[in-house]
Amino acid sequence: MTLETAFTGSVVQRDGLIARACRLGDGTSAVVLTPERPGSAALGRVVAIGARLAAQYAFGAYPPQLAMLVGHDRDLAVLAQEGRPLDDITLTEAQKDAAALDLLIGLRELADSRVVHRAICPRSLLWDGESLQIADYSQAVVVGEDRPPGSPVPAEWRSPADLAGGGRASLADDLHSACQVLFWLYSGEPPEPEPARMRERLAHHLPGPLDRLAGAYDGPAAPDLRELLRRWSPPPPPRPPAHLARAAEADRRFAAMRAAQLADRAPLIDPATVRVEESHLFRPFAPPPMVLRRFRSGCLLAAAAVVALCVALVSLILGWVR
Repeated sequence: MTLETAFTGSVVQRDGLIARACRLGDGTSAVVLTPERPGSAALGRVVAIGARLAAQYAFGAYPPQLAMLVGHDRDLAVLAQEGRPLDDITLTEAQKDAAALDLLIGLRELADSRVVHRAICPRSLLWDGESLQIADYSQAVVVGEDRPPGSPVPAEWRSPADLAGGGRASLADDLHSACQVLFWLYSGEPPEPEPARMRERLAHHLPGPLDRLAGAYDGPAAPDLRELLRRWSPPPPPRPPAHLARAAEADRRFAAMRAAQLADRAPLIDPATVRVEESHLFRPFAPPPMVLRRFRSGCLLAAAAVVALCVALVSLILGWVR
């Protein structure tokens, strides 16, 4: 594998892996993971889960809530990730809401890929000032696979089933861990492993920002991931009553139609160039030229006939006299 990197000097040892922060050639923040010993199972899980997520989103946008595997070799893996661990910073109330929503969205993306992270805790959640990202796939497995023994994640962040050891990984493991993180995020208090104790502690914080976590420790009756996402999602903008919406749509369509009509209309004629004529109601009668010619011809013929008649009468009278 060939990647252009520039190490920033940060070195962290965790889960049998040495993590060195760096920047890729395009400026993306990343971490290079190498094992302390050859044949690291943790590195193998990072590569396997990273490749699974990359394949899941090969034909779509990779979710920004998840660290992304950008390269790997037999003894190293490179993941693009951005931000500082959540337990190293202090967030405002608005930032807490944004971080909580990103955490739940990230869990949904993992669930869609059938991945159980098994290390959801403030140390594996990165905040870059605007958004949260889930990192560290060293403990992750596919749903239904056996839970690896010897998890280095502190007990207060792990599910009761994971603490019991053995068994098969479930999406409920991550959901429990996320609820622990949300309790810590809004209360500022470290959680405890026992659900019964957490149920009592949660009740002391109600009502308040943790109202949205109500019922999280009620066993089978606890809200699922979809319900928690609904609780933390911002409300949709208010919609007007149906009749007002229909009236507004009708007005919009009429305005668009009227604008189109005005755009197609010919330019107006300058009134100064128009010759104003009298109305036909007040115009003097003027017969057509053909009728006028025939009328004149008829008058001439009639006059000639009268003259001829007069001449004939005069001639007749003179003949009688003689």
